[in-house]
Amino acid sequence: MSTFLTPDERVARLREQLSGTGAGSREGRRLRQSPAANVLIGTLLHGAARREQGLELTPLEKRLTDQFAFLFGQETLAEFGRVYAEPASRAGADSLFPPLITRRSLREGVGVEDVRALLPAIDAEVADLPTVRRVTVEDLGRGVLTGEENVVVVTGAPVKGTEFEVDDVYEARVRFVKFRCDRESGEEGRDEIYWMSAAAGDTKAQIVVLSPEYGGISTGTVRDFGTDAYLFKGAAEKFMAGNIQVWEADHSSPNEVRQVLADIARTFAEAALEEGPTWEAVFLALVAAASALVNWIMSLNKDDFVAEKTVAYTRAALARMAATNGGRSDLVFDGGGGGKHTLTIEVSFGPVIATGLSHSIFYNDTWSTPVKIPHLVSASRPSMTTLRERLDSDVEIKDKWVDTLYVAYKDSSHIIQLTHYDGEHWAKPLAVRDDAGAVVRANSTVNIGTHNGQLFLTWVSSYRFTARIDPRTARLVGPVREGYVGYSQECAFITVNGAMTMVWIDNRWIRISHMNPDNTQGWYDLVTYREVNALGSPAAVVFKGRIWVFYPDRVPDGNAPNSYKVVSCSLAGTDWRPQQDHIVRDHRGTMPPHGAVAAYGVHDFPRERIFLSGHSPQAGYLSTHFFDENGSLGYDAPRGSALHGIALAWNAGTLHRLHW
Repeated sequence: MSTFLTPDERVARLREQLSGTGAGSREGRRLRQSPAANVLIGTLLHGAARREQGLELTPLEKRLTDQFAFLFGQETLAEFGRVYAEPASRAGADSLFPPLITRRSLREGVGVEDVRALLPAIDAEVADLPTVRRVTVEDLGRGVLTGEENVVVVTGAPVKGTEFEVDDVYEARVRFVKFRCDRESGEEGRDEIYWMSAAAGDTKAQIVVLSPEYGGISTGTVRDFGTDAYLFKGAAEKFMAGNIQVWEADHSSPNEVRQVLADIARTFAEAALEEGPTWEAVFLALVAAASALVNWIMSLNKDDFVAEKTVAYTRAALARMAATNGGRSDLVFDGGGGGKHTLTIEVSFGPVIATGLSHSIFYNDTWSTPVKIPHLVSASRPSMTTLRERLDSDVEIKDKWVDTLYVAYKDSSHIIQLTHYDGEHWAKPLAVRDDAGAVVRANSTVNIGTHNGQLFLTWVSSYRFTARIDPRTARLVGPVREGYVGYSQECAFITVNGAMTMVWIDNRWIRISHMNPDNTQGWYDLVTYREVNALGSPAAVVFKGRIWVFYPDRVPDGNAPNSYKVVSCSLAGTDWRPQQDHIVRDHRGTMPPHGAVAAYGVHDFPRERIFLSGHSPQAGYLSTHFFDENGSLGYDAPRGSALHGIALAWNAGTLHRLHW
């Protein structure tokens, strides 16, 4: 069973690597097979030693050491720097790192230009290694891969003007289809495994996948991943690269793993050090260097795994693969005594989906006819919240407070947009910008919420970010918090007892995390509820002094949602109560519903209730249910249809719905 290394064990492992005493281990052998490819590892350690001595770092050293500190802590980084600076360590480094690192005084930093100049040497050094392969799409079809490869780079001839040409605006999609166990492990009983991956494109689109645990695995077992397990999905103008691993299931919290995966995705996103028309000539070197760093990071995090592989594809290769053999190809993961598995992936291309949002309101026991808002073109599920603001621009209404509906979403370029509704018109959206004026991009759904009368955004890019936003200028204000909580997950964003709260699904469990933006702690876990078998994205509201969570229930033997169920807990995350009679059976499908607390029966003894709106694939329309503390009151208001996402919000006495 794999376990997480302690800080002392990580330091001891570094000493083993530098001294050569760990040369017989898997990571030790890989470190020594190509010193030039370890240039990013060497740059990180060089920078850690310089940082410990108080020297000014190069931008590359700062980025690498900051990432390491985020993963393993400042104390571990400082200790690594001290260990690397020891004379014995410096002598042992000669067999691990290129002369660029080992012969450079700690007084002198290592920058991007230094690494770029080394790329041709890396390419030449790894070209003949059996564990590093550069192949064409045609080679893949001939089955040239043996399974012993650590790095596979797939290239293809230019497709412009050929039958393989793909529209430049189309995104690339590389999906996990299934895996087959070719040889079970040597351990007693059937195997339990899980897969995880992190990938990115040269345009910085990033994605992380942590699969459920698959039990009962023996030789010949075949399991499907479902329809939405993507190694990569997003823009890739030149290439995409990723790292795929298969592990023995250890039943531990995946937070540490997810944190490392987020860092791996960032590493690949920032791997394109070479610019211009010659980048493809050193593509293998780029991937090999990034892969070496990834493998080293993993060796410091968990102890032993079944197998891993770094893969990279040029856009031309992806285009050719998409039109060959139904887009499918296999990768073999041979972990020796840990087992052997064949992974099937599927490559396709498609337009980035974006369309005008549609708005409707609830009155007289029904939803109004949806009105499409052509200038709000979204490529994600929108997020809505109500902000109480004081209008002081007019003497006659000075100090008057009004409730304004704010909406955030990402457009087809992944840029976060902010708009608001004044009761009659939707404002022209503003691109969200950071304090330097650069646009802010997101990989997945953006969430917007309020805290102490201020507007906040949370989104995922290289990590999960949370920041206050000026509602009128769409500029981020104050510090931007980084974290790995809820990474790459669509979450519910609410306020509980004055704390910003995120409800999300993690490895089939419901997790609740808090953040107080007035301190530096960032996101922290409040509670994990394990008595569920959840999948996908939840809806959550605060109602009658409790947190109510609506979550997609996983079918017993697969990954598809069966129905949406309801569970509630106290505001402190205790006293969980499964609401077995609250099953929302017609919200089956992959689209999560959205909830809001609103008053129902305004003219006839109005009471606050929970409204839940979702899409019923069987019936083909949007449907609505409402709940009180005693159970579901039923109700179904068919009106319109939605293909991708829904948001609800209560504002100025009216329940609003946006969908796309």
